[in-house]
Amino acid sequence: SSGIDPGSPWDFLFTPAFNNSQQIGAKLQLVSGGNEIRVFNADGTSTLIAQDSSADPTSPYSSFRNSGDLTDDGRFVFATSLVSGGAGVFVSDGSTTVEIATTATEPDLDSIEFFAPRINNNGVVTFRGFDGDGDRSVYVGDGTSLVKIATEGTQLETDLGTLTIGRLDGSPA
Repeated sequence: SSGIDPGSPWDFLFTPAFNNSQQIGAKLQLVSGGNEIRVFNADGTSTLIAQDSSADPTSPYSSFRNSGDLTDDGRFVFATSLVSGGAGVFVSDGSTTVEIATTATEPDLDSIEFFAPRINNNGVVTFRGFDGDGDRSVYVGDGTSLVKIATEGTQLETDLGTLTIGRLDGSPA
């Protein structure tokens, strides 16, 4: 942070993600204003993944959620609010950015929750959102397809009988 290193361009590091390649990816607050996402290597170099519109007025991202996830090859998944309205989930290596889903393009995705999306090394992403009926749901996508895999309140047949996805006390599941 600038308090420790007065020459640092960053003022705050949000919750980072780590991978097996000794990299750290995170949202960073810039001293100059705005936020960006970077992936840092063990040697001190870093790759800029994305900046919000306060840091770069041409950016399609108005703000980033506070955390994301990182693959072993340095791709970072993040959720963001969009300048054009709505929200989205994206994966980027700093050169290529893949849209996983946006509320503008997915008819059964009304909003994206403020939980970190997750990605595996094959590029499959999972995140939580609310569907077109207002139900909390879990989605999985890879940039080609998006599938809603679970919805709160859905009944499932299990080896214990029929169970409902949810919590007995009614709090979010």
